[in-house]
Amino acid sequence: MRSFLLFLIMLSTSIASFAQTSLAETRGYWADGSSWNGGVAPPSSAVNLQNISIDGYIIREGSISSTSNFGLTVNSGDTLVISGDLSIQNGNLTVNSGGVLLLFGNATGTGNFNISLNGGDVVLAGDNTAINGVTTNGNGHLYVFDTTPSISGNINGSNGLEDESDLAAGNPALYDFVTGGKALPVQFMYVSVVTKDRTIEISWATASETDNAFFEIQKSRDGSTFTPAGRVPGAGNSAGIQ
Repeated sequence: MRSFLLFLIMLSTSIASFAQTSLAETRGYWADGSSWNGGVAPPSSAVNLQNISIDGYIIREGSISSTSNFGLTVNSGDTLVISGDLSIQNGNLTVNSGGVLLLFGNATGTGNFNISLNGGDVVLAGDNTAINGVTTNGNGHLYVFDTTPSISGNINGSNGLEDESDLAAGNPALYDFVTGGKALPVQFMYVSVVTKDRTIEISWATASETDNAFFEIQKSRDGSTFTPAGRVPGAGNSAGIQ
């Protein structure tokens, strides 16, 4: 993540301790304890990775794996972004209304893997998806970008199994978010603007950058005429979260 702060005021980040529910309305990282109630982040790999609840916008830089009794819920209107792979053996994934789970890496599931799409969306954007024994239900969407996925089980959700073209047609805003759109050489994870006293902090993270020299922040008094306020160097070419 990069930050640009008008008036050159620096903000500090505190690190808290462990909890399994992320802080409500927080934009943060899975591995950062300050993103979680109680202060210490849950593990990303465990035998029993259970009772994880996403409230807010959480990014996992890397993979998540559980060899037994996986349990994760993305709550209404909230988001979990996983830059790596998701590997699950027996477990439950629930995505509630308006929630999104976005996986950029590969998806592997074995045993009994239940996906409850309670009005939420799961986007498996990796090149390889191999899920055996999956059961889906609910009125949300399960989008799989792998053109030849290996999926067995019961796809009982009202929208069935959908692909990349279905996401582009049905939810173009989410599709542009996942693919980075067509106009920009960067794929944004998020952009956040926070005001504090007389300062403005602009923060963002990218999933990839192509020939990107810099980001330029501009300001305006009338919303029509803009002037440069500062620049932050780009990563050039990057396939990882910056």
